[in-house]
Amino acid sequence: MKLTNKQKIEKLVARMPADISWDEALQRIRLLRSVEIGREQAERGEVIDDEDVEAWLMNDGEEAAPENLDDQRSRPARKNKAVHRT
Repeated sequence: MKLTNKQKIEKLVARMPADISWDEALQRIRLLRSVEIGREQAERGEVIDDEDVEAWLMNDGEEAAPENLDDQRSRPARKNKAVHRT
């Protein structure tokens, strides 16, 4: 059975320490959502090869993002060689 968003948040909060700060709690909830988004994107094949990302980062992001970035979505990723974007 798939959990609702409320159930996911309740489960996450139940594992948090009693003295957690508001900022830390919200950060963990945002992280959970970011991971979900990444998984959904990966399932749809919306990934960028790690070599493309590395090349872009090595240029300090000064040049354009990896060539044909939007076309990357339609191309299946190589196994264990991809990252998601948010």
